[in-house]
Amino acid sequence: MAWFGRGAKGGAPDAHLPMFTVQQATRFRAAAQRAFAEAGMETVLADGVLLTMEGAVAHLDQVAAIAVEAPERAWPQLLARHAGVLAEALTQGPLDPATVSDRLYLRVLGRDALPGPFEVGDEVVGDLVAVVGVDHPNHVDTLTRAETVEELGGWQWVRETGLRNLRALTAEDAREYPLQGGGAIHVSTGGYFHASRLLVLGHVLAGDFRIERPPHGLLVAVPNRDMIAVHPVEGVSAISAMSAMIGMAADQYERPGGLTREVFFWRDGAIEQVTRRDENGGASVDATGLFGQALAELGLIEGA
Repeated sequence: MAWFGRGAKGGAPDAHLPMFTVQQATRFRAAAQRAFAEAGMETVLADGVLLTMEGAVAHLDQVAAIAVEAPERAWPQLLARHAGVLAEALTQGPLDPATVSDRLYLRVLGRDALPGPFEVGDEVVGDLVAVVGVDHPNHVDTLTRAETVEELGGWQWVRETGLRNLRALTAEDAREYPLQGGGAIHVSTGGYFHASRLLVLGHVLAGDFRIERPPHGLLVAVPNRDMIAVHPVEGVSAISAMSAMIGMAADQYERPGGLTREVFFWRDGAIEQVTRRDENGGASVDATGLFGQALAELGLIEGA
């Protein structure tokens, strides 16, 4: 099983857009500012993002991950579409609960990817949180402010609606990647909110993978918004699965829609983070807590 990635070539990677060299990133940001200006939004550069005069934050990492695969002459057209989508979002009127209820989802994001202050939502695991996402034809509204959520009907209604709509989603593709020594990593892919189905993982296991309540839990990774990967912990194959999922998560995180490099352990609805990344990109595994308990049950480590 191989997972492929792509990074900056021909020079030192940029600190905020590592898919580019420093020189490429400088040209890309300048092209982005021109595109936003042509869409009617003046911006300033701050910590690798563009800030509009209206206070909106325009993240460039996801569009950059697409642009790095294209020639530079294609950047203006790509960035014009990106700026146009944000301009549409900024000029949109108030949201009506009656018209958005079937397009409202809970969206899992890393804290550092939130477009605004985290005022309302759920803590999920590690740095991941669940906030409100509204799916429009050309963009997704991510709502983090308590006032906006109250206008939609309050967090309880929004949360129940968002979870219900996540359960209605299905995978576009599901595959097994066999491991040496037995077992497999199960991977499903889908649309914009696919990885957010982590919040209804029990439903996903049955629907995507035909897995019913794994008795010793499972490893899970959501490295990208359109991917979920799991491995039921059943024996020594968990060791090779962990190694493979660490590599997969690191690679898929670098693609458009990157979510988290970490690997987690899930059992009967409870979830905990089991990997930790160091400053050099290496990963260590924490075999304690719920994960350690499962390994002890299987005789892979000594019990506490």
